Amino acid sequence: MNLLKWTICLIMVVAFAKMYSMESKSRNGPRAEAVVESTEVVKELAPRNSSPRVRYTVYAHYVYEVGGREYRSRYVVAITASEPRANREAAEFPTGRPITVGYNPKKPAYSVIVEPEIPRFHLVH
Repeated sequence: MNLLKWTICLIMVVAFAKMYSMESKSRNGPRAEAVVESTEVVKELAPRNSSPRVRYTVYAHYVYEVGGREYRSRYVVAITASEPRANREAAEFPTGRPITVGYNPKKPAYSVIVEPEIPRFHLVH
């Protein structure tokens, strides 16, 4: 059983490292102009003994073009325990708003919003 736990931990560490590497390559990669298509506020319930019991994740959905090909993506712009705050954060990204994304030059479908600047772990209260 102990070996199983270590194996699961190792898999999680490798997955996190790969995800961080992809985001870093996108954040530091070439830039493209993008347009917000929509925002989404997703309500998630936490496990029973967690606090806060509810959290709201705000996503901005956007479209951009690289090398004549169109890409659609979404990016977490905020995580909060307050629904009114989540709605205010979503309002910062209205449909049609121009933004700038950084993308991975080897995999242009991987992108992150770089302007306006959003902290990597944007937890708001």
